[in-house]
Formats: sequence, C-alpha cells, structure tokens
Amino acid sequence: RISAWEVRNLEANDERLRLINAVLQGIKLVKLYAWERAFISNIETCRSRQLRCVLRGRCWVSLLITISVGTPPLMTGIAFAVYCLTGHTLTADRAFTSVALFNLILIPMYSALI
Repeated sequence: RISAWEVRNLEANDERLRLINAVLQGIKLVKLYAWERAFISNIETCRSRQLRCVLRGRCWVSLLITISVGTPPLMTGIAFAVYCLTGHTLTADRAFTSVALFNLILIPMYSALI
C-alpha cells in the first residue's frame, strides 16, 4: 500500500518537474506570448495533485505508526482485564512478569517495522 503511494507521488513529482523544465527551456516564448498564467495554473494543478499524494501517504504512515505503538499497551490492558474478570487475583509479581513477557513478544514486531 505504501509502495503504491510512493509510485503515485513520484509520478506526480515527475509531471510537475517536466512542466517546470518546459517553462524554463522556453522562458523567452512564455514571456513573449504571455503564457505565464497558463503555465502557472498547470504547475499548481500538478503540485496540488502531488501534495494530495503526499498527504494521503503520510496519513497511512501515521495510522500504521499509531496502531503499532498503541497496540502493545492495549493488548496488555486487555490481558490483565480478562485475567481479573475470570476470577484470578492480579499480583505485582504476575503483572511485572506478564509485562516483561509482552515486551519480549513485541521485539520481533518492532524489528519487522524497521
């Protein structure tokens, strides 16, 4: 999903740079025929398309980071809640041992994200 975002972003960036390059190559003709507004409009359209791609991609990355950071505490809390709701008593030694084990489980998950 993220690689597709990167491809769309690069395509939008290439189109914008192609337009800017065309303007710079023919700057005398652009000025002679007063085509500045038309080219500026095209470049701004490409830039807004590129910014939409960047924003969409950053939203996905933010969502994935939020889920990956928020899941471990939520998982620990749910495990403790289920343990207590099933009639067991949660003591400090069991709680700290469980947290340590949950942290050991999370090491491969975090290394997979990097």
